[in-house]
Amino acid sequence: MSTPYDLWPDIAASRRRFPIDPALEALRQCGAPVGDNGFVDALGVALIHTSYFYENARHLPGVTRGVLDALARLGGTFLQRHAAVKTLAWVSGNKPGPLSWEIAHIASALPAWAARQSWIAESTAVGRGLVGEPLPNRVVADLFRRIVGLLCVLDRYDCAKRLADGLLADARRVDAVLNPVTALQAAAKAAPVTYTYKREGLDHQATYHVVATDTRGRSTIGAGRSKKAAAHEAARKFLQRYYPAAIATMTAVQPATLAREMRGYRDHTWTVDRIQRAFALPPAARPLLSQALIHSSWTYEHQFETTRAGQRSNQVLGLVGSHVLEHEYTLAVVRRAVVERPDTLLVVTLPNDAYERACQWADLTNGLLLGAGQSVMGTSPEIAANLFQAVMAAVYLGKRCPATLASDWPPAWRPAWQMIAPGRARNLDNTTRLQRAASGLRLEIAYEFESSGPDHQAVFVATALLTSPLLGDSVAITGEGASGKTAAKHKVSRHVLDILASSGSGTPDEGSHALNRLVLAQQASILASDNPPVSAWTASGQFGLDLIQSPDELLDWAGRTDRHLRERSSPQLVAGLTNSFRRARNLGDTREQAIDAELLDTLNAIRAIGEPAELNRTLADRIVRLCQLFRCMGADEPDTDLAHLAGEWNIFHRDQLALTGPVPAVTLAARERAVLDAAANMIMLRSGALATATVVGERPLRVRFTGPTEPDIAHACALWSAVTWSAVVRPAPGGVEVDIARPALPLNPGPVSRAAFAALHPRPDPFRRRVADVLHDMKNHASASRQAASTVVATPAGHHEQQADAYRHLERMQRLALSLTAVTSVPDAAARCDVDLGPFLRQYARDLLTRLPDRVGLDTPATGTTARAAIDERSLGLILDNLTANAVEAMAGGGHIRIAWNVDEESAIVEVADDGPGIGADVVTALDSGARIRTTKQGGSGIGLLSVQSLLQRVGGQLVWMPSPAGTKWHVRLPLTAATEGTDE
Repeated sequence: MSTPYDLWPDIAASRRRFPIDPALEALRQCGAPVGDNGFVDALGVALIHTSYFYENARHLPGVTRGVLDALARLGGTFLQRHAAVKTLAWVSGNKPGPLSWEIAHIASALPAWAARQSWIAESTAVGRGLVGEPLPNRVVADLFRRIVGLLCVLDRYDCAKRLADGLLADARRVDAVLNPVTALQAAAKAAPVTYTYKREGLDHQATYHVVATDTRGRSTIGAGRSKKAAAHEAARKFLQRYYPAAIATMTAVQPATLAREMRGYRDHTWTVDRIQRAFALPPAARPLLSQALIHSSWTYEHQFETTRAGQRSNQVLGLVGSHVLEHEYTLAVVRRAVVERPDTLLVVTLPNDAYERACQWADLTNGLLLGAGQSVMGTSPEIAANLFQAVMAAVYLGKRCPATLASDWPPAWRPAWQMIAPGRARNLDNTTRLQRAASGLRLEIAYEFESSGPDHQAVFVATALLTSPLLGDSVAITGEGASGKTAAKHKVSRHVLDILASSGSGTPDEGSHALNRLVLAQQASILASDNPPVSAWTASGQFGLDLIQSPDELLDWAGRTDRHLRERSSPQLVAGLTNSFRRARNLGDTREQAIDAELLDTLNAIRAIGEPAELNRTLADRIVRLCQLFRCMGADEPDTDLAHLAGEWNIFHRDQLALTGPVPAVTLAARERAVLDAAANMIMLRSGALATATVVGERPLRVRFTGPTEPDIAHACALWSAVTWSAVVRPAPGGVEVDIARPALPLNPGPVSRAAFAALHPRPDPFRRRVADVLHDMKNHASASRQAASTVVATPAGHHEQQADAYRHLERMQRLALSLTAVTSVPDAAARCDVDLGPFLRQYARDLLTRLPDRVGLDTPATGTTARAAIDERSLGLILDNLTANAVEAMAGGGHIRIAWNVDEESAIVEVADDGPGIGADVVTALDSGARIRTTKQGGSGIGLLSVQSLLQRVGGQLVWMPSPAGTKWHVRLPLTAATEGTDE
C-alpha cells in the first residue's frame, strides 16, 4: 500500500527547480525529520501551488487537487483543536462565546502571520506566471495548513504543535482584539447593528467600504481590501466609540478556577466511573468528566452548589470536544485520501445526528445532570450531541492531549468510533444539497416551522418556500414531522430534492409537482438573461441544451416543454433562448475545426514557398476550395427550393450537368444549397462528358451525382460535410451522394420550439465571410504569380520584369497568409482546454512587455483569485494579441494598456482597456449585428475583432464592448471550469 511519502515520484528534478531548503531549515528547528528523503519528498508535495500543479499535472502522477485540499483541511482542524485546548484555561463562565471568539481570532490572524514566515513562500513551487510575484496572504495560510496537515498524517504532532505555538503566541498579544463583529453582535443586542457594503476598483485593486449602523442611528465606517477586513474595522470603531466596556471584557481574560467532581448523584457518579475505567483515565480527570455531564439548566437551578465546586456547564467543553472530534474525523478521511488520491475531496463537518447516535450508544444521558424544567422536556438531539462532544473533550484533556484518540481508543467503544470517524468523507446533508441546487437555479429558499404536542415530545414540521425573483412566483413544500427543527429541515429538503429529481433533466408531465414547472420556467428565464450559464448547463444536461446535436430529440423535447411555458412566451424569451441554444451548439460542434485545420495547413504551405515556381495547381485549388467553404459559411442568402436550384443548374450548366427524375418540393437553406453546388462541381471539374444529378430519396433528401471524381474526393467530402449539421457529403460508387436531413418546425410552435429551430438554422458568420474575402485576394495573387512566372517573354529585361511581378504577387499572398494565421486557431486535442487565468495572464503580460513600443505602458494584472477558464492557451493568446495590437495602433502618441480580470458566478472576465481615442459606434454596431467592420487602420482588414468574437463563440464566451470615459474597454467573458478561490488580506 502506498504512503504519504509516495506522493511525488519525481520530486528530485522539481526540487532542483524550486528548492525547499528554507522550509527544511524552519522545520528542522521544530524537530521535523528533515534528513529523511521520504519526508522531504512529501513536504515538496505540500508546497505545490495550484498554478504549478495545473501546469505540471501530467508530470506529477499521484498528486491530485483532492490530496492537497485534504491536507489543508486537516491542518486547519489541528490548528483549531490546538487553539481551543490552549485557550480553554483562560476562559471562564458557562458560555462558549469567549472561547469561540478566541479561536476565531487566532484563525483570522493566520493569513498575516503566515505571510511573515518567509520560508513558506520561498519554498513554494509556483507556475511560470507567478515566479517572482508575491503570494496573497490567504494562499500562504493555506500552504501553512497543508504543511501542518502533512505533519499530522505522518504522526509528527510534536513538530505541528511547535508551529502552532508560534501562531498562538503572535495572536495572543495583549492589544489584540478578538473578532469585533461577533463582539459587537453580543454587545449590541438592544440595538442590533447592520452592515452595508460598497466595492470600488478592479479585482486586484478592490477596496471595500462598510457602514455599520444600529437601530438608534449610530454608525461608523470601515475600509479594507476585503469585506471581512472592512467589516472588522467598522465594528472595532463602533465598539471603541459606543461599547468600550466590551473591549475591556474581551482583552482582560482571567484564568478559569479549578473544579471538583459533583458528588451525591448516583447515575452521574456511575457514568463518570464507567468512562474513567473505559479510557483508563487518572483520578485527576474526574472533575472534567463530571463537568462534561452537567447541563446549563442544572447549573442555573443549582448555582450555589455549582459555585462551591468551582464547576460550570458542559457548553464550553462541548465546543472543545467539537474541535477534537472534527480533527479525528478529518484525520481518518485524509489518511484514506492520501492512499486513494481522489481528484477532488470535500470534507464536510459531521452533523449533530452522528454525535447523537454515539451518545445514545454510549448511554451517557442517564448520567447527565439536567434541571427540573429540562428534565420534563427530555434530552433533545442537540443536547445529546453536545454531551458526547463534552465527554470526548474531557477524555482528551484527561489523557493530557494526545496526538490522536484513535491509538488508545477502548475496543469496547469501537462502534462509537465508527460513528464519529468512519474514514470516508460524508455526503452533504440534504439541506446543504438543496441550498446548492437552489443557488444554481437562482432561487431563494426559506424555511418555516410548526410544532405540535407537549414540549418534551414536540413534533416539528418544516415548510420550504422556494421563490423566483425573476418570475415573481413561489412554491411551498411541507415535509414530514421530526423531533427537532434541524431534522425537520433535513426531511423537507430531502422531499424537495426528490421532487426536483423526479423529472431529472427532462420535461414535467401534466401531473407533476408545481415546483418542477416553476423550475422549468426559471431555467428558461435564466437562459434568456444577459449571462446565462450555457457551458455548465450543457455539461450537466439541463434544459435540453445537451440535445442540440440531436435535432429530432431536441424538437421533441421542446414541443413537450412548450406546454408548460406557452403562457410565459415573449419575443425576449424566444430571442434569449435562441442565443443560448446557439452557444450550446458552438460548444459541442467540432466539425468546423476540420476546415480551420485545412486553412492553417494551407497557410503554412503558402508561407513555406520560396519562389513562384513552387506555387503549383494543387495549392491553388486548395485556396479556391477554402474560399468557397468560407464564403458558404459567411453567406447571408435566403432559403430556396430544390426546383429553383435545378432551374439554375439547367441555365448555368446546360452542357455539363443534367438533373434527372422527379424534383420534390424541398426547401433548402443557404448552406445546404452551397453543399449541393459543391458536390456538382466535384464531378463537373473532372468530367469532360455530361454529369448527372438524380434525386434518389426525399426524407431525408438524397441526391446522387454521377461522373468522374477528384483524387482527394474523400477529403473534399469531409470538408463540405462540416459546413452544416444538416448535410452529409460522401463518396459513392461512380460519383458523390449528398444527404440533407432537417426536421420541420411543428404546427403552432411555442417559445422553446421556435428558439430551438432557429438555433438549428446556421447564421451567417461574419468572420468566415471576411476570411473568404482575404482568400479571394490570395487566389488572385496566386493566379497572377503563376501566370507571370510561366509567361514566355522574348527579351531578358521583360523576363526579369515578369519574375519580379511573380515575386511581388507571391509576397503579397504570403503577407495575407500571415495575417490569417494570426487570427486562426484550432484547439489542440492533446492539450488542456482550460487555462489557469492568474498565472497565464501574468506570463502573457511579461511577454507583452517585451513586444510593446516604448511609447506604450502596461498595467499588469495582479490578483489572488484562482479560476480556470474553458479555453486553450493558444486561442486565449490570439484573442489578447488582437485586442492589444488594436490598442497599440490606436495610441500612436503613446498611452497605457490595462489588463485586469475578475470572476462572477458564471464566468471569468478579462478586461483589456487603453487610453486611445476609442472606437466608433459603427464598429460596435457592426460587431453586434454581424455586418462588415470598416477599418481605418493603414493596411487593416477589419478581421481582428471578428476573429476574437469567433474564437469566443467557439468556447461559449463573449466579447463585450464596455462604455468608458476615454479610450476603448473590452470585456472578454470566458466560462469557468473549476472552483474559484477568493482573495484575502
